[in-house]
Amino acid sequence: MQKLQSRFSMGLIALSLISGGVTAEQEVRVTVEHFVVEGENPLDAEATRAILARFEQQSHNLDGLQTAAKALEEAIREKVNPFYRVILPKQNLGKSRDVALKVISYPLGEIKVEGNEHYDKDNILAGLPHLTLNSVPDNDAVVNDVKVSNYNPGKKLALTYHKLEGAGGLGADIQVKDQNPQSFSFSFNNRGTSSTGRFRLGVGYQHANLFGLDHVLNVSFSASPENVEGIKQYGVNYMLPIYQTRGWLSGYWSKSDVDVGAVGDFNITGSGEMGGLHYQQFLPQMKGYEHWVDVGWDDKLFTNTVLFGQENVGTSVRSMPVSVTYRSDINGATYHSSVNLGWAKNIQGGTLNDAAAYMGNGGAKPDWDVWRYGMNMDFRLPASWMWRHQYSGQYSTQTLIAAEQLGLGGLSSVRGYSERETGGDVANLYKSEVWTPQWYPGVNFLAFYDQGHRFLYNPQPGQNSTEWLRSIGVGARWSWQNNVTTSVDLAQALDEGPQTKRHTGKVHAQVMIHF
Repeated sequence: MQKLQSRFSMGLIALSLISGGVTAEQEVRVTVEHFVVEGENPLDAEATRAILARFEQQSHNLDGLQTAAKALEEAIREKVNPFYRVILPKQNLGKSRDVALKVISYPLGEIKVEGNEHYDKDNILAGLPHLTLNSVPDNDAVVNDVKVSNYNPGKKLALTYHKLEGAGGLGADIQVKDQNPQSFSFSFNNRGTSSTGRFRLGVGYQHANLFGLDHVLNVSFSASPENVEGIKQYGVNYMLPIYQTRGWLSGYWSKSDVDVGAVGDFNITGSGEMGGLHYQQFLPQMKGYEHWVDVGWDDKLFTNTVLFGQENVGTSVRSMPVSVTYRSDINGATYHSSVNLGWAKNIQGGTLNDAAAYMGNGGAKPDWDVWRYGMNMDFRLPASWMWRHQYSGQYSTQTLIAAEQLGLGGLSSVRGYSERETGGDVANLYKSEVWTPQWYPGVNFLAFYDQGHRFLYNPQPGQNSTEWLRSIGVGARWSWQNNVTTSVDLAQALDEGPQTKRHTGKVHAQVMIHF
């Protein structure tokens, strides 16, 4: 660059001596009428002119011309990507007083993939469609490709660049951390009830790279070891990436047969079958802010059997909502935050999805819609302590069927109460936890406060329109590598619930094993 500056300075000096007779000791200046941009300029003519117009029709020395070049370079890096430079080439000004600026690009000349054991190189590169040899990388597009590719549960990519020696181009280094795409899981918890069996046992299978195309298949089955005939749940989920659009398409089906128990002369059972399609579109990242949109359609059939003697007096109902949900993640130096906001609207039609079917469900109507929202905040405190906040809720202006209400109570809701002990058309849940540093490898302790509130537009006999569930407690977490996670929470209920007495205690325990 110093040689280039020297040649340009001498050219200006020679030009000045010819035209004006100044000495070499005097400052060399030239009046610029127009800048002419040479090379592969990624900005359009209008954007380029807007940047350089303020430097034209002015007298500049060498520093002033370099300032104009730098302004164009910074604009290219900000609006396109950082793999361009703008220099002052050797000039031949003549009488035109047009000064040339040259755009130099750094094309990709080499791609290395390292660390992959279970996913081959072709698979890794297929997930990065904007990373191609002999072209200048679009850095923003490639960063988003990495985000979409990392949604696959079996691999995580990290991308860096380096300058190639003597080639004038770039090399891309892709570091891969992957695992066997096939895995099995085992779960055991006490999320049941006395009538259905206290415990739940689950098994699952996952293949995260079907056909070598990053397709993901999940199959699961769970039951109560105490009541296998009464509790059986099945689930299948299939996901596939659409890398060209930076999205993932997923479909699922599940079925549950649940024996809820007996209330007086009524034996109440419920079973459900549901399926749906969802498309998740990742949006461009913005300096630590990641966000995406989920658009979906679900078909949920809830078949309720209520036996009075030998007669079934229960009513079954279906919901077929379309939904759109916006989600985001923000990573800071001392915190992590995630936010979601969604809207769902039932589409009437089909069997049991009309006014007649809804009539026997607490006054609900099939034209319902609901807003659902949530926010999580994790704060990293000094000495490796952590303070976690979870908030979620929903809001509707009308009575909903029970399955579309927000349920409160249980391991992932208000601890100290039974699973889904109550629910509301309008409901909010807040959970606060303070985590200790690791006392032993993989072991953390925590204290928590849970709070849930719900509102019903049309409470049934024996129900209040509003209800609070609150609890406090302590817990422990243990994890071993990525294979075993366990949780134990001891909670005390602070409010009277439909099934739980005030000030009673409850233990929530869960074990998850992956292999």
